[in-house]
Amino acid sequence: MKEIIRYPIPYQSKWFDKLVIKLGFWFPIYCPICGGFWGMVICHEPLRETCFCVKCRAYNRKRQIAYVICNVFSKREGKRYTNLQQFKKNDTLKVYNLETFGDIWCLA
Repeated sequence: MKEIIRYPIPYQSKWFDKLVIKLGFWFPIYCPICGGFWGMVICHEPLRETCFCVKCRAYNRKRQIAYVICNVFSKREGKRYTNLQQFKKNDTLKVYNLETFGDIWCLA
């Protein structure tokens, strides 16, 4: 009989996850949206969906999209893009927001 996957998939916290949630703030990571090393604010479980950058408030899904965009355009343009802020310097590239919920970056 074929196994049926039911959503949401249950997630069991690890000891590390519980510690990070208790602290509420974790070590700096590189953010491909704003281009800086910033601390991450931890809200609650699941960590993958609730950690966001202190500076630009980008959460994991937006950072993943930015990472892919930078890789694709780096190969296409022959330049090295490591964050979305670098796109502001290129007049020939246009990136349109196709998100259904909020902007992908904060250019304030």
